[in-house]
Parts: sequence; C-alpha cells; structure tokens
Amino acid sequence: MNKEIILKYSLLAGAVYFCCISIAHLFGIKVPGLYIYYNIQSLQYQDQIISFLAFGWSTYFYVASKIRDAVPPLLLSGFIALIGLANINLSNDFNAEIESTAPFWIQFIILFIYIVWLVIFYVLSKQKK
Repeated sequence: MNKEIILKYSLLAGAVYFCCISIAHLFGIKVPGLYIYYNIQSLQYQDQIISFLAFGWSTYFYVASKIRDAVPPLLLSGFIALIGLANINLSNDFNAEIESTAPFWIQFIILFIYIVWLVIFYVLSKQKK
C-alpha cells in the first residue's frame, strides 16, 4: 500500500480518536483510552476544557491529513504531550493518589507507538519513489 495513503488514514484515525476524546470529556463518559486518567476525580469545567482542547487536536490531525506541511509540528506537539504525560505518571503527588500507574503507562505506550508510527510513515512518504 502507498505510504502516503497509510499516513493519511493514520492521521484521520487520530482525528477520529481525539474527536471521541472530546465527546467523552464533554459528556463525562469516563472510558479508559478516552480519559487517560479515567479513575481520577475531575471537575466538570476541567472536563469541558479538555473537551475543547481535544477537539482542537482532532482538527489538527484532520488538517495534517490534508496538508503534509502540518505533520512535523503535529508530531512535535505529540512528543511534547508524551513528555507531559510521562511527567504526570512519574509525579510523586500523582503516585500518592492512586494504587497503580500501570494503566496510565499502557495508554502512554500506545500513544507513543502511534506517534512513532506517524513519524515512520511521514519519513517514508517523503522519500523519492
């Protein structure tokens, strides 16, 4: 299959995923994978803020699927977000609140693999045929 098509649909999958995150947070539907920290209490206004931001990410992924020049900043933002999630997972304050960080690290790893997948197919799609 064409590497550009794989990249396009991988980015569109990200758009759908973040749209689902947006909807889950907007309506307070705490589903693991759509709520990274699903078993941590959150306030409605916090969930609404996350909902709007996740919708922005969804739009960002959609635009990147159409405009290849938008992919590198998206990937950079993704890696920075991963650093932020890792920082939270390693935080002493956070670890004091929960029994195990394993579910959060699993979600982190899945997102890391997804971002690396995008990097690989972005690089491959830029190579001459």
